Amino acid sequence: MSWRKRDRFQGNPLRSHGTRGIPANDRFCSPIFRHPAFIVNMRSLDNTIASATRTGMGMASEQFTDADVTLREFVSEGASDVFHVHYDDYARNASALRGLFDFLGAPFNDASIRYVLNKKHSTFAEPVSG
Repeated sequence: MSWRKRDRFQGNPLRSHGTRGIPANDRFCSPIFRHPAFIVNMRSLDNTIASATRTGMGMASEQFTDADVTLREFVSEGASDVFHVHYDDYARNASALRGLFDFLGAPFNDASIRYVLNKKHSTFAEPVSG
């Protein structure tokens, strides 16, 4: 399959479509990607807001709260092509990502995952244990 600039999905779905109502999977990605998989990676709302405030992201806490509600609703629909993972879980224990790798059909390599996760990615990141 060729990858032409006009074929690319442009933009963040939350910003492109507002924080209320993520479009159904097949309505906004299937014309571009054959079998899209959605990974919803969430984090403690309070820590997300604190991190954004500290780094000067410029978004109001209400925007994060709305996005959090929207993503939780999206995940709760239970679609087979959506996988929910929570940063607070895998930050404490890298093996919490095993289900994600199963979902993607990829091998789980604990050492590689720990290597990546132990790099600072956030103002509130902590080393991964377990």
